[in-house]
Amino acid sequence: MNDEYDLFPDMDDEDAENSESRDRFTIDNDEKADWAVRKIGEDKAEFDRLQELAELNIDRLKEKLAQEKAKFERSTAYLTALLEEYFEKVPENRLKKSPTQESYRLLYGKLVRKHPTPNIDYDENELVKFLKASAPEYVKTKETAMWGEYKKTLKFTDAGAITADGEIVPCITVTPGMAKFEVKPDKIS
Repeated sequence: MNDEYDLFPDMDDEDAENSESRDRFTIDNDEKADWAVRKIGEDKAEFDRLQELAELNIDRLKEKLAQEKAKFERSTAYLTALLEEYFEKVPENRLKKSPTQESYRLLYGKLVRKHPTPNIDYDENELVKFLKASAPEYVKTKETAMWGEYKKTLKFTDAGAITADGEIVPCITVTPGMAKFEVKPDKIS
């Protein structure tokens, strides 16, 4: 120890931090006070040095991780494209279909094509006005649209949102979505 003062005589560092000592170091003059300030400064400088070193390593690790992610994405993008081509050739009767997706089970996972879902946007105030006039049961007393419930009654087409009566709701915009293709491997143990 390069210190001028022994803060905790006859104790190792761990015991010193966790114990009250009878011969406790005290600061009772300017010399000891100045030493304590210098010691804190040295400890702070050492901590700052180690923190800077750690941050450099963190930056390097983040860069390495970004490179590995790019490598992974290039590799899997190619294989995913090939699997999507293969999926297109699978006979229809072998696909498991649901209203939202089609899937094909393999030994180590499954291939999944999710059907496109439209992106739906609406003007809250205009929708409330529309619902007050045509379907007031979907308007809350707070006068916000019961969008989740009302949405279930609508049909969405390229022309827009259409009510059960065939009326186009003018305040709802429908934007066609994109089909998504995913590969879902099982966890390998």
